[in-house]
Amino acid sequence: MAVVPIKIPQLGEGLQEARLIEFLKQPGDRVERDECIYVMETDKAISEIEATEAGTVVEWLIEPDTVVEIGAEIGKLDIGDAVPNQAGDSHGHAGAAAPAPVDVKAVAAPTTGAMVPPRTRQYLKEKGLLDVAAQIPAAGTKLMPADVDRYLASSGGGATTKTDAAFDETEVPSDQQTLIYRIARGTQVVLPAVLETEIDWAPIAAARAETKASGGPTGFAMFLTCVVEAMMKHPMLRSSMSADSKKLRTYHDVNLGVAVALEGDQLKTAVVREANTKDQPEFFAALKTQIEQARSGVDQVDASTTVTVSNIGIAGMRSGIPLVVTPAVATLALGEIRDKPVPTADGFSFQKVATLTMSFDHRLLNGVGAANFLNELRQAAADFKLT
Repeated sequence: MAVVPIKIPQLGEGLQEARLIEFLKQPGDRVERDECIYVMETDKAISEIEATEAGTVVEWLIEPDTVVEIGAEIGKLDIGDAVPNQAGDSHGHAGAAAPAPVDVKAVAAPTTGAMVPPRTRQYLKEKGLLDVAAQIPAAGTKLMPADVDRYLASSGGGATTKTDAAFDETEVPSDQQTLIYRIARGTQVVLPAVLETEIDWAPIAAARAETKASGGPTGFAMFLTCVVEAMMKHPMLRSSMSADSKKLRTYHDVNLGVAVALEGDQLKTAVVREANTKDQPEFFAALKTQIEQARSGVDQVDASTTVTVSNIGIAGMRSGIPLVVTPAVATLALGEIRDKPVPTADGFSFQKVATLTMSFDHRLLNGVGAANFLNELRQAAADFKLT
């Protein structure tokens, strides 16, 4: 029997880490060569990774939603009597001569320098000792449950496990972990810049007034059609750039991201795919469907989701500076609709306006290009009509 490691592959230049999304095969499952076995996400794409050798999955060494370094070992594959690939390959599956597995989830204890494997971390948590892990002596290079037991015995059954501060500890939801990962990736590769403008909301408000009683589309949904129209005239807003800034990919269609707020201050992104190919009724129907899927927990984002729009106005916010969350290259924040006094010959009147803020990746767009896009979007909103 030959057991080879399964490793996170290097799928492009400049990648240093990846997030494991889900396993498509479980321990004991038979895998054929070129069969997809797990899904991973990088700042460039979400990819299904194929097995480079046939065999049986022995075990997975990490949990889904874990961020690991490129090349990290995440599982084992039993290839039976087959001759393992000694040199490894582009998918990161090494041969039998590979070094012993590395516990990619282990972390160093601050004082002792010992590594804390996941099994030990769970044991520490059960015993209420997670905060004092650095004080527990390890017999070897890793802190093991036996070391914890010795510590408990020497401290009189855990008398030192209490801390002065009372607190509750819960797991961060997996959706939030995904968002944190994408935000963190954005801070590493995006060169952020921000522009703000004001748009005339009167035409959209008038259209909404006509359809509100019959349950027609919201003003925000109407505004999104203006975003799609402007994006089709500005290819850079339909583009993505490699982490090393050497390659530019421009998508033919608009796959528009829409931020959806969930209970518990959670956030999900709905994506209307090929939005530019849909007429208004088709777009509104697709938007409703995708938002419902987002609220049910479906992650719809991929590398082609280049722009995300957030309606912060529904929370009473007039303006705000949004983050560019990879893989998007720009985020639009639509503020609260308000009545603005406008001078007239007889005094003044009120005009409905909204503040629109755009954060964008300066690697793709310079200030003039971003301003031209916002001006195009302002014009589309000013000219809006239901069709």
